[in-house]
Amino acid sequence: MNTLFYLRCLHPKRVEMQINTYDVPPEKDRLYRVLLKNEIASGIPVKTGDRIFPESYVYDIIRPGYELVSQQMLIMPRETPYVIAHCLKARERDVNIKILDKNGNLIAPDTIRIDNRVIKQNFKIKPGNYKITVEKEGYKTLYKKIVILADDETFVIREELQK
Repeated sequence: MNTLFYLRCLHPKRVEMQINTYDVPPEKDRLYRVLLKNEIASGIPVKTGDRIFPESYVYDIIRPGYELVSQQMLIMPRETPYVIAHCLKARERDVNIKILDKNGNLIAPDTIRIDNRVIKQNFKIKPGNYKITVEKEGYKTLYKKIVILADDETFVIREELQK
């Protein structure tokens, strides 16, 4: 069978992307990218509604703040669209804590806890909901709930301690 006949018989099929679930929501509404790779091409961008030929591919799903998804798929000839559906998993995020006095000067806290776990002012953590406690002698203890969403930029916690 010649290649031209093969391509005419196997019409490209639509692909549907269903990447709307996350283990932790994103902080910013950035688009994800889906790239297809095969023996001929590498990094072909694809989006919902695009038509692709039946073939074996590796696809990568890339979104800032989330783990890379890289998976093999075989698209067989058929009449219905091929669906790519994934739940993206958030990566650990850099967190920086800046504690200030009433004049806006940085102060070094005696203790910082996230969910009762003592931490440093700069650390990495999986995005999610947390309770933060900041203690400094001569100041009122700060108790606060924080939500860290998925992103690739450093999450900054900036709080003022009261005397």
